[in-house]
Amino acid sequence: MPNWLTNFVLPKIRAVVRRSEVPDNLWRQCPGCEQTLFGRDLATDLMVCRHCGHHFRIGSGERFKLLFDGGAFEKVELPKTAVDPLRFRDRKRYTERLREGQAALGANSEAVSVARGRIGGVAAVIAAFDFAFMGGSMGVAVGGGIVAAAQLAVERQAALIVIPSSGGARMQEGILSLMQMPRTIIAADLVKEARLPYIVVLTDPTTGGVAASFAVSRFVVTPVSTTITCRALGCSRIWGVRGEALVVCLALVMAVAVALARLGLVHLGLPAGARLAALVLLGIVVYGALLLVWAPNVIGEFRSLIRRRA
Repeated sequence: MPNWLTNFVLPKIRAVVRRSEVPDNLWRQCPGCEQTLFGRDLATDLMVCRHCGHHFRIGSGERFKLLFDGGAFEKVELPKTAVDPLRFRDRKRYTERLREGQAALGANSEAVSVARGRIGGVAAVIAAFDFAFMGGSMGVAVGGGIVAAAQLAVERQAALIVIPSSGGARMQEGILSLMQMPRTIIAADLVKEARLPYIVVLTDPTTGGVAASFAVSRFVVTPVSTTITCRALGCSRIWGVRGEALVVCLALVMAVAVALARLGLVHLGLPAGARLAALVLLGIVVYGALLLVWAPNVIGEFRSLIRRRA
């Protein structure tokens, strides 16, 4: 039977002896130096470790507040796309994975968010990725978001800033995700043709199809402690040609050289084993010669990267 002991005294005693719950973000461990950091101090330092300078990953909302004047910005609604065009399923349904990502970031969220505002008094449009949403993978919705951001920048005569943080293409959308690579490059070209600033800030991580498309198609800023692929570092920008085109050129040159050599060896009447050995040796020589031309550019890029990190 309830009385004053159970209704008043017992709750007071429980409140005194009960342990207070510790917030999850009270302490953070730095992946760079393994130092334990107080969450409030880390937020004051803009999510940068005060011991080693490691940059923690942050979401698109935090980036908008940091970059726009006074933290004032207006979110841009992304165009609607098909939720599960291929009805993909691995260990989970693709729709379930989308719901998990939206549970963490909010309803109708995606791997990219677009906002507009002013930076230093200059109109700007920012498209920022959220790695927490399926690893920031690029699907149809992300490609549509980049295109919408580029079109808005051209319409408003504003600068376009893209901040990728992605593991690459979204495997659950198959070839549709790969089609976003040329689509986003065309979107970046729209901004260039309008003679508007187009800036890409590579964050941790920037890999895969994102690094091979719009992430290296203009002025690139690479912060310290950022995991990025060789193509995103600029190694693919050799003589102004993209890395994919260079690989195709290498393959074509080797194929033509081997075909011509095969015809010549057949006319010489050499045995099949000798012809095969000669073709392998020729392929190695041609490939090595092309690498000798290409290697100094790659080595120079890595040396500059090492100097920046030092």
